Amino acid sequence: MKLTFAKILFLVTLLFALCYDLSAQVDGGGGPLVTIDFEPVCDDGTTAFHILQFVVGESAPNSLGYVDGQGNAYTPTGTPEAGACAGTMAAAPDYTMAVTALCDSGTPFYRVAVFTDNTLTPTATADYELDLSTSYTPAGTVYDGPCFTSTTATITRVVATGAGSVPAGTASYSICNEGTADASVTIGGGSATTLIPGSCISFAATVDPVSRQRRIAPAVTYDATGTELSILYEQ
Repeated sequence: MKLTFAKILFLVTLLFALCYDLSAQVDGGGGPLVTIDFEPVCDDGTTAFHILQFVVGESAPNSLGYVDGQGNAYTPTGTPEAGACAGTMAAAPDYTMAVTALCDSGTPFYRVAVFTDNTLTPTATADYELDLSTSYTPAGTVYDGPCFTSTTATITRVVATGAGSVPAGTASYSICNEGTADASVTIGGGSATTLIPGSCISFAATVDPVSRQRRIAPAVTYDATGTELSILYEQ
């Protein structure tokens, strides 16, 4: 079979999209294993294919609709019966499947898309909860996952004129010397450093893109004797 430039470009695009979607699925927690099967059916004399999604660990498959022998979306006119129509061939079309992690205004879900032959638009799509089995209907704004939710931070403010500390494990902190004398600050049990009047030190948690670990702050001790420190920290 001769591959045109357009077909090659399409295949490369689908491969990139599939790799991206698999990464998104892993980021979202891995997800169950999913397979697709095209089962021939006879619908009023026409051989079509029922697209079935199988989830490992689930006994019954999910229906993603029907396609004809060329891989185009098909709407049954009668009641499809299992098996190809008499005297016809039942060669299922080639396909590519993509599982995408999406967010619905903060609620995570998966979208399964099936592409047949050289179609850029999916022949069948279905939205599921994180078990990839229970149907899901988006109700808000849908955007790319993995999904992030919002919580209200607990922020503590301290005005210090003596010795004290900021507890370990904070997501962020800011320490400013608002007095007229030097203050002493020690981060994580290291050496004490001088915080001159009018200066500040701060920290904000980060995420290591390789290990996927969140870096939070160690304990910070301070001595504001003779001056005044304004301290904000988030837990």
